Amino acid sequence: NIMDLMVKSRVVITESMIREYYDSRPDYRGVPALHLKQILVGEDDGRAGRIMDEIVSGTPFDDVARRSSDLLVNGSCDIGWVALDHLAPEVRAALEGASPGDVRGPVRLDGKTLIYQLVERGTSGGRRLEDVREEIVETLREKHRNEAFRHWLDMTLAEHYIGIFL
Repeated sequence: NIMDLMVKSRVVITESMIREYYDSRPDYRGVPALHLKQILVGEDDGRAGRIMDEIVSGTPFDDVARRSSDLLVNGSCDIGWVALDHLAPEVRAALEGASPGDVRGPVRLDGKTLIYQLVERGTSGGRRLEDVREEIVETLREKHRNEAFRHWLDMTLAEHYIGIFL
């Protein structure tokens, strides 16, 4: 068929095209995220300050959290990966510039007091390039086939006058 002869055989997808497409898509590369541990204090009657003092004095964050946090997930203070865009502005500001292991807080939010420990920085929700390579190649092939076909058709129409008379 004409598409195969004039277009398909001329479409070449390179590694740099695949990488560029992958890097341009948040659904593939993921979004910036933080892996966090959290201590939540419901009614803060000075408890958050005492908790921070205990952590600063060297007591492990997890031990303090198990004894003091009003909310644990399956008995743990580890709340997992949270996309930066999903964090409240106050929490995001407190964690800005934090390095893994750093403890930040107390942060007051919606009547609660929160203390965080940054476990690590990374991405959330992404897919590995190896896992989506074929999907990207097919998407790029289709895009470039359509562009090449449109170019071929425009050139053909420019070379030949096609009239329709009624």
